[in-house]
Amino acid sequence: MLKPPSGLNQITIEPPVPDDSAMIVQIRRVCYSVEADTRKDWQIPQIVERSSRLAQDISESIVLEAKADGVIVGSVRATRLTDQCLIDRLFVHTSFRNLGIGSQLLSAAERRLCNAKTIRAYLGMRVAGTMAFLQKRGYSVSAEYGLTNGVDLLYMEKARPVQLLDA
Repeated sequence: MLKPPSGLNQITIEPPVPDDSAMIVQIRRVCYSVEADTRKDWQIPQIVERSSRLAQDISESIVLEAKADGVIVGSVRATRLTDQCLIDRLFVHTSFRNLGIGSQLLSAAERRLCNAKTIRAYLGMRVAGTMAFLQKRGYSVSAEYGLTNGVDLLYMEKARPVQLLDA
């Protein structure tokens, strides 16, 4: 189990190297296990996807990893879709939450999306903590879909400020 050191010295946010895929997938499974348990569905993509799929994502999307003193503790994926961008797979290991790492990952992904007019974040289900995290950063609910198993899938969205679009 990962534990934050008593004196966390350095957080880095950067694209992963292919060898990091297996560790990112392992941490992601731990982070999404609560969602899978709540849904009573252990076949959600965040749990079942293999490191080979993540390696493909690294080549096709923007994938960033967070390292705390050199140890991978989180990641995010962003995909450009015409004039908007989709952010998903944002997670931080539970032992490293509330240290600003999720905010750094989200901000870094948003910065790399250059001229996307709208940024959408996908939430696999309605999770109060995740919604509050995104609302605090300017996102609001834009779409909600009910599944037959009683789970609500949610999209949250924010428009980019004009000055960022012109940069």
